[in-house]
Amino acid sequence: MPKHSTERRAGLTVARIDQREQLAELAPEWDRLVEMSDVASPFLTSGWQLAWLESYGSAHRPFVLAARLDGKLVGLWPLALRRRGLFRVLEPIGAGRSDWLDIPTIVDLREDVLAAFVDYLMQHRGAWDVIELRDILTDSPSIAALTALSTDGSLRLRQQPRTIAPYLSLDGTWEQFLAGKRPKFRSNLKYYRRLPERDGHKLEVRRVPWEDSADAVDVLAKIELGSWKAQDGNLKVSTPHGREFYRRFCRYFAERGALELWRADIDGVPVAFVLNIVYGGKVYHYNTCYEEKWAAISPGLLLHSQAIADAFERGLEEYDFLSGDEPYKERWCSNRREIEHVALFHGRPASLAAQTAIVEARWALRRSKTLTSGRLRLLSAVRRFVRRDVTAHA
Repeated sequence: MPKHSTERRAGLTVARIDQREQLAELAPEWDRLVEMSDVASPFLTSGWQLAWLESYGSAHRPFVLAARLDGKLVGLWPLALRRRGLFRVLEPIGAGRSDWLDIPTIVDLREDVLAAFVDYLMQHRGAWDVIELRDILTDSPSIAALTALSTDGSLRLRQQPRTIAPYLSLDGTWEQFLAGKRPKFRSNLKYYRRLPERDGHKLEVRRVPWEDSADAVDVLAKIELGSWKAQDGNLKVSTPHGREFYRRFCRYFAERGALELWRADIDGVPVAFVLNIVYGGKVYHYNTCYEEKWAAISPGLLLHSQAIADAFERGLEEYDFLSGDEPYKERWCSNRREIEHVALFHGRPASLAAQTAIVEARWALRRSKTLTSGRLRLLSAVRRFVRRDVTAHA
């Protein structure tokens, strides 16, 4: 048994939840815990993660670790188990569609809770081969705690930088922010807003209320199907799973007044949107999309200008563009965060093989520009094929 198991705080227990119904029942406690933690984000809430599980998680079985101290929920590690070839992989619920997938705990109890989680995982290491955390911030206190817990050799940890996450600190006012930008940036905002009028069109950029209906998602899907994302096959909203996911998580945040949908209409027809979530005093920008035929008016620039100006006016702290190094983000942002890919494994042969075949192989692929380019071309071809099928049934 790992040596840290003897250090568990009296009264601290860990239970595994593998039934979806039990997770739904846990939702109120779950959300309170996330709000109290110092790693809180909308992607850790019950509404987001259960939406993902019901939409994308058909091949996943919940493997959620819940820590309680004298009956109170003090830590939660929402994992899901799936098969990847011969291997059993644990990954955070929400993987692939989320950012900042961390381990919410009561701050003062983090070390005790994570020690108890690791103890449980090592006692049940016959149930999993590798744990992949691909969307966790480099400065996450959970990484530091897990690294300390891996020093005795029972649990092994490897990590590698994955990507960046640009963000804008909302200091001062919108006017002061604009004054600090280049004159060309400011003139572009005016130019693109007037451009449709020169061609006889009416442009309206505004925040619109979310309607809990299939039609609301259909509007977003129609815009996506006319975008560059569809041309590349990189569909998010307009697939069957995507539509279901958006309906679920948008309903959850809209009911809490935390969903923001900004839309650009040309002659009364929606042609572009920005979808944001406001949580903990910050704006999390989740998706931007516009019909390619209107790219000349730079609808993303116009929509973000409205959303960011509104965030300044409301006194919010930050406009977070989330993960990815797309050039348009750098035009807005003042800072960036780093995101890590963390892998946890143990000493059994299957675990060592999984770490090599799944994690190390992916890192080698990422380091090779030639292999990465080939992989992206293959993914693009597959996505275009899927897009044709989706379009045919839209």
